[in-house]
Amino acid sequence: MKRQLKPDIVFSWSPSQVAAMELSSGQKSVGADFASVSIITAGKSALVGIGRERTFIKTVRLPKVSGDDLRQLVFVQWKSLFPIEEADAAFCAHQTSDVTADGILTVVAAVRTTDLIEIREQLATRGIKQVHFVPMAVSAAAALASLGITDGLVVDGNGSQTTFDLVSGGETVLSRSVLHAESAEIEAKRTLLADGQSTAQVFATSNVVFNGAQVLSADLLSSLADVTGHDLISRQEQAAELAGISKKNNRLSIYFLIAAVLLLAVVLTQRFDEEQVVIQGEAKWAKRVAKARSNRKIAELESKKQTDFTNLLDPAFEPGQRLSDALGSIIVAAPANIWLTGVNMDRGRPIQIRGTAMTNEAVTQFVNVLGASDRFRDVQLVNASLAKIEQTEVVNFTMNVTAVANVPLPKPQKTKKSAGSSKGSDKS
Repeated sequence: MKRQLKPDIVFSWSPSQVAAMELSSGQKSVGADFASVSIITAGKSALVGIGRERTFIKTVRLPKVSGDDLRQLVFVQWKSLFPIEEADAAFCAHQTSDVTADGILTVVAAVRTTDLIEIREQLATRGIKQVHFVPMAVSAAAALASLGITDGLVVDGNGSQTTFDLVSGGETVLSRSVLHAESAEIEAKRTLLADGQSTAQVFATSNVVFNGAQVLSADLLSSLADVTGHDLISRQEQAAELAGISKKNNRLSIYFLIAAVLLLAVVLTQRFDEEQVVIQGEAKWAKRVAKARSNRKIAELESKKQTDFTNLLDPAFEPGQRLSDALGSIIVAAPANIWLTGVNMDRGRPIQIRGTAMTNEAVTQFVNVLGASDRFRDVQLVNASLAKIEQTEVVNFTMNVTAVANVPLPKPQKTKKSAGSSKGSDKS
């Protein structure tokens, strides 16, 4: 679900305040809700920044993946990241350029789906049909990027809230929202210490008073239009998008089939015309005509063989199951007292699973469940070792499992017994 064009209007939304800006004219309006914003919205597209107090932002290091696989990795670690259920949330995951041996620093933001549904309904009453959502906090990184700055703490005022967005390496990695305090400087220090920093430069917008901070000339609201890679998408929206892509591919396949049928009709028609010319020829060509008919039958048999061979090979060029489906099956198969710490997946190679269990029995149960699944084969427990977490003994394990594809296994050929070797024959 990628945005190709900039929206007509950008909004910042929080339960207590809504701000809007029309990008073409620069007109701004602030109100308690969408109904009180005095900007013409009918027939326009909108981008809505969700306020910090309704947004959860976390950073986690993950392997380099893209698209659906990245979302699946976030699902695996969801409960350790956010206090809301994954089914009730829309989220975005953006991988940064910060790479270490532990993986790529990935910024994950989540909001409640109910908030997005309510906002979409309110905008629909004002004539806006196309709406996208991003975390408002990422506008801080976009605002600094417009000034050629990649690191800093951006302080802003929004209604009764003071917000602190920490930008590192051109990405918003931490966001806080607090009630207006007596000292914004103290809250800024708390924000920097929360990320282990203390020397980052502080930038303040015109909405807040901060002694010693550099005034941020870029506008956070207008900077939302420059944000990419942070669209908040729910699982339902992702499923609908994938269904649309599948439908489009099916339609294209039908068009190719129709073209093949038409081409076959042209070929058969041409053959029929040539056959009629031969039939109407002189008698001396009768033998040649019979031979041509025989050759045609041979060609049809060869064509059928080629078709059968193609049908046999087709499954070898199509994946038996998506990596995301295999990952989901592994997660579901894991017992309650097992924690998966890593899953390495690569097309054409066995899947490597690493995890921690409370008991050896739990590891055995996990191996048996995967072995009994139709999706996997060759389940191998590579390593299992005892370890201690504080005073609790646990089992660290590694296993390999192969995802079953849709290439049929070759059937053994039956050997025919000769008459002389049949049972009961005994030549002396």
